[in-house]
Amino acid sequence: MVKKHKVLKLEELCLLSTQTLVSDMCFYIASVVAPTNKKVQPSSDFKQLMVEHFVKQLKEYIWSHVAWYLYEDVFDHALEGVIVAVEIMKAEWKLNTAMPEFTLQIWAMVKVAEVLHLKQLKSLDVEKMPKMIRSSVLRNIKDFRGLEKLAFGSSTGDMKGASIYLTICEGIGNMKNLVHFSHKYNCTVDILDALLNAKNTLKVLDVEQSVLIQDDCIPKLIQFENLHELGIAKTKLTTEGQATVIMNLKNLHHLPRGDFLCDALEWVAWDEMYEDNPYRNRIETVTKPKLKLQNFWASEVYFFHTTDQMKLVSEMCPDIEDMLFMYQDRYTCELAVLANFHKL
Repeated sequence: MVKKHKVLKLEELCLLSTQTLVSDMCFYIASVVAPTNKKVQPSSDFKQLMVEHFVKQLKEYIWSHVAWYLYEDVFDHALEGVIVAVEIMKAEWKLNTAMPEFTLQIWAMVKVAEVLHLKQLKSLDVEKMPKMIRSSVLRNIKDFRGLEKLAFGSSTGDMKGASIYLTICEGIGNMKNLVHFSHKYNCTVDILDALLNAKNTLKVLDVEQSVLIQDDCIPKLIQFENLHELGIAKTKLTTEGQATVIMNLKNLHHLPRGDFLCDALEWVAWDEMYEDNPYRNRIETVTKPKLKLQNFWASEVYFFHTTDQMKLVSEMCPDIEDMLFMYQDRYTCELAVLANFHKL
């Protein structure tokens, strides 16, 4: 039988050609900054200006030929072009390689990645980038002010106190169209403060495992009134703080890995007994406040919930349709209590 090969779409061929073009340009600029003719050696300042001018022209050339709906695809392929070129260059290193010239070539090739700095880009995942390119993106994060989705993941490390920290905060402050923001492990109150410029558009906020997110961040968090999803698991928010946040964010639908939900709701129910309770229903005091949450995640501390806890969740979160529930026995929690969740 004749083996048939898949024919690539014209769009795919163009994207691959873009990747090849960027790789070729990396090799070209590397050869320019470290020419084989040792007699002709431009000054370091001249080389820097030459590379910056080259990158500027290449950037204008590439993006002037790209339709807006292909920005993300071209970004990914151009990034891959730089990565491939750098890896090939690194593989050619030998013990007798002249390190000053080699380092200069790698710098010039990584500099080509600045072609990717596009203000019209809608989505950026910093964590997926190699470290040598990631640092350049973070230093120039202000160039991506049109972003709607920004994911740092855990890629930034502990930056507080570093000069780049202020640059990142300033860059985030200029992003007024963000819909999705993720900064796990290392988010701070300063970053939340900068993010407030996008509070009207932000729908998803993920700051999981950020130990600097504490109760002093609550005044910032509750200003994101349009949030549909909030990841605050494994932060340093207290149970009272968690309850305050979820009760003030009226549009919350999802708490990813929100194993604290039962404890937070118990705090709210307990607080209902006091007249100065801010969430108390003045008309009918026996009615507990209702939340729009649609997911439940079992505690990762004590794992098994009681019947009373699950009844409380069903009363305060009647819209739950997705549940991670851990069953031990009928004495700990009656399985029939799950029937109270009518949308499961």
